[in-house]
Amino acid sequence: MGVLMDRKILAIPGPTILDLDVLRAMLVSDVGHMSVEFTGIFSETLRLLRRLLYVDDDYQPIILAGSGTVGMEASLTNFVSKNDKVLVVSNGYFGDLAEKILSRYPVNINKLSSREPGDRVDNETILSRLEEDKYSALIVTHVDTSTGVKHDISELGKYTKDQDTLLIVDGVCSVGGEKINMKEAGIDVLFTGSQKALSTPVGLSIIWLSPKAMDRLKMNNLSPHYMDLGEWLKIMRSYEEGAPKYYATPAVNLIYALNGALRKIFEYGLDKWFNKHVLMAGSFRAGLQEVGLELMAKDYCRANTVSAIYLPENIESKRFRDELYRMGIVVAGGILKGLRDKYFRVGHMGMMNLNDIVAILAAMERVLYSLGYDIELGSSLRGFQEYLTEHI
Repeated sequence: MGVLMDRKILAIPGPTILDLDVLRAMLVSDVGHMSVEFTGIFSETLRLLRRLLYVDDDYQPIILAGSGTVGMEASLTNFVSKNDKVLVVSNGYFGDLAEKILSRYPVNINKLSSREPGDRVDNETILSRLEEDKYSALIVTHVDTSTGVKHDISELGKYTKDQDTLLIVDGVCSVGGEKINMKEAGIDVLFTGSQKALSTPVGLSIIWLSPKAMDRLKMNNLSPHYMDLGEWLKIMRSYEEGAPKYYATPAVNLIYALNGALRKIFEYGLDKWFNKHVLMAGSFRAGLQEVGLELMAKDYCRANTVSAIYLPENIESKRFRDELYRMGIVVAGGILKGLRDKYFRVGHMGMMNLNDIVAILAAMERVLYSLGYDIELGSSLRGFQEYLTEHI
């Protein structure tokens, strides 16, 4: 059978739903990367990226063509030198990925991992380890897409602010969905991808640097040519000054799209935008609770952008997702080794709205019911409505 809905709801943790105005913004075919028109768009986009994180001109955004993994590797390799010690905190797949990337370089890695899927490494443990030895960088995933776990990074930033250690934060699944004041949180390097809470097509990495991080760029680093942030820093500044220079061709059409998406966010209202993510996450989980589904992330570390949800024991993952797809709802499978078939993931971020949450919950109920799960139809929607009644 075909899809039962005319429009699919993309409820995966990226890429996310795209606004038509954002797609239209990409439709330029006669604009060069050194043109006056593009320079103006690029410059404005960099200013909007500062506003997104509540920082001013002493913090520098950098936009690179490439997925979030490009941003991760650039953010890691530009701030370490040969034989440096780095401390990696892993709360899931993407913390492990940071270690995997760094293992290709001549640095000494110390990793702290959460005790179990859905938990996070305790900040006291991290701070204790930082006290024991000197580290060039501390790497933490703000929201791990594999588990839905959010790490409280502000306590770490308070410590590293007065240390030589740089706080490098993976914000791929948080930036644009979780409210982040980069300066107040003490973050030195923050990176994300365009395709998640920013609701821009796949293909851009965005990196923000603090003054402390920019000072570190003057030292020797292990960065490959394309990802040399010291060189890109000059390019970003030249565009903002209205006199673009060349290092490698920027992704013109995608930067137009990012500009369109950021304008949408600010038209909506930045604080209102972040509160929408709180409401989507809370109401969705209230619905899940009513049907007895268990979240992977512990209640004290749940993100507002993504949920990892355990399936009932008698429900097969692929069949569950296939049936949802038939109803027009696209969710993601698990990616943790040994647990891939035991859970699924739902992204609730970016241009998604509360009406989409209703459709996701309703379809999940019907699929679970059809697969033999003991459920009272309508119960998840009752939980959704009750949550919103209390929080709006």
